[in-house]
Amino acid sequence: MGWTFINRFSKRSDFKEFIKDRTKTDNAVNYSNDISSSEKIGTFTCLKHCVRGNILWTVWEVSYLPNHIPEVLVEAKTSSRRFIGCDMLQFSNGWGYKDMDESVGPCYYTCPKSYLAMVPVDNQEWRDSVMAYHNKFDNVKVTDVILLTNGQKAVITSKKPFLGRIDGRTYRIPRRMISKNN
Repeated sequence: MGWTFINRFSKRSDFKEFIKDRTKTDNAVNYSNDISSSEKIGTFTCLKHCVRGNILWTVWEVSYLPNHIPEVLVEAKTSSRRFIGCDMLQFSNGWGYKDMDESVGPCYYTCPKSYLAMVPVDNQEWRDSVMAYHNKFDNVKVTDVILLTNGQKAVITSKKPFLGRIDGRTYRIPRRMISKNN
C-alpha cells in the first residue's frame, strides 16, 4: 500500500541494477499473521521488464509448489500463473518504489502491448485504456502535423524514436506532450 525506499541508492542507474536483480527470481512466500511462520509456496520469475518514464513494467510468472497450488489453478490444470506488475519509481533521499499489478487498475497506460499478450486478462477496463493509449500513436504518420499540450504544432519526422520538427528544429517528443485534440 505504501512506498519502499532504499536509501543506499542515490543514482537512478544504481537503483535500476537493484531492480534488475530483484526481477530475476524471487521466492514466493505465504505470510500468515505470524511473520515467523512464513513458508515458501513457490517462485516468482520475471519474464520481461522495462522502464517507461518512472514506471517499471514487469511480466511475472508465479510457479507454485505442489502442495500450495491455489484451487482456481488446480481446476485449470496448471501450477503457475502470470501477471503484469507496475512499479512506480520515485526519488526522495534514495530511490523507492510502489508496486501494483494489473488487478488494481493502475492509472498508468504505458505498459507495452506485447506484455498484454503474455498474460491472461485480469482487468479488461485497464487493458482497454492501455490499448487506447497506444492506438493514439499508431494512427500518427510521418509528415502529420500534431498539436502539442503547450499549444505548439510539430511535423512528425520519425515514429521510433518519436521525433518532430518545431520552428525548424527537430525534437524528441514525449507521448505525454501530444494534445488530446489531435
